[in-house]
Amino acid sequence: MSSGRRAELLFVGRPVPEKGLADTLAALAHVRHHCWHFTIVGEILAGIDVDAWAPLVTWLGCVPNRKVASIMATHDILVVPSHYETFGNVALEGLASAMIVVASYTGGFKTLIEHGQTGFHFRAGDVADLARTLDFVIENLMRLADVRKNARASAIRYSWDEIVRQTAELLARYI
Repeated sequence: MSSGRRAELLFVGRPVPEKGLADTLAALAHVRHHCWHFTIVGEILAGIDVDAWAPLVTWLGCVPNRKVASIMATHDILVVPSHYETFGNVALEGLASAMIVVASYTGGFKTLIEHGQTGFHFRAGDVADLARTLDFVIENLMRLADVRKNARASAIRYSWDEIVRQTAELLARYI
């Protein structure tokens, strides 16, 4: 990253294998750009030595949902490495917070995130692909302002006001 500022990465999720947190930690061990810090919101996974990752990784533990937006506001990149996800509310929250979302190419993420425009995809469960994607995003973080802007704009289509508008429009067509 050319600015000298470290990239702030974030994971928000339950500590279950299908959420891919272990994949992210494995990928971070192979990221070439070492100017990063990774924050995890959620319980600690059994078998992970938290102290071994300090000071590069901070576990916040479980936090109330109402605090997640303020945590997202202090981070650059949201990593959503799920092996499968039906929709992906956390990714949508990241987009709405104008974060750069790096998500696996699975489930709802396929349509929620437009690769290179509103965020970035990697192959689900592919640690090397995740590491390459994180390398690219960290290296180019300061040049990805348009992705952040596009992410925020794309989240608008999922706002309650927009859903109500679309539903009313649909009902008007058929009633």
